[in-house]
Amino acid sequence: MQDYEYKILIEKQKEGKLNEEETYILDKYFMSKKFVIDIDKIDEEFIEEHFRNEYLIDNYKQFIKKEETIEKNFDNDLLQDKVEKINKIVSWFIDKEGNKQDIKSEDLRTNFIGFFKDPSIKQLFNSYPKKGGNKNIFNNVSNHILKELGFELQKKRKQYKDKITGKMKEYNNYTIGTCEILTNYLKRVEEKEKNEEELKNNIKGL
Repeated sequence: MQDYEYKILIEKQKEGKLNEEETYILDKYFMSKKFVIDIDKIDEEFIEEHFRNEYLIDNYKQFIKKEETIEKNFDNDLLQDKVEKINKIVSWFIDKEGNKQDIKSEDLRTNFIGFFKDPSIKQLFNSYPKKGGNKNIFNNVSNHILKELGFELQKKRKQYKDKITGKMKEYNNYTIGTCEILTNYLKRVEEKEKNEEELKNNIKGL
């Protein structure tokens, strides 16, 4: 479809005259714009994974504008407060020199014990994941807190040789990174910007 055809559908949507097929087409169009992806590449699997996750992109864009205050709106009037709490978690993974660092699972659990003593956490986030084993706590933090900004905890298995037995043992370290939806989005944005820059250079060379 051409751009003008989508504009016609948008006007029909405003008038409440879209049929089911047109609604599906327009939903895919908006999704392609939000997630920076060719509309022809949006299949049922993509829709299922990204449906109602548009907020990840919006929140992330607000988050990276560190010099600006996040504006409250009807959809998420607590975003500024949530960012403050999530920033506290992010700061654990940054050393004094400003470099990323991993945290051992037990140390991370200890950090979260103190984190969840803040009564506002329960008010700000849908889940209050302070109980259970490390895996349960960390998964809940990723899914119900960090995901608000498109982040997640990522596990790294480390090996070491026991000094007494000489046997190899393992422990888990954690780092923080972007979730799959946001990671793929950022890659597409980077590729789009690269292609646009190459196009500009090619035009200049004509």
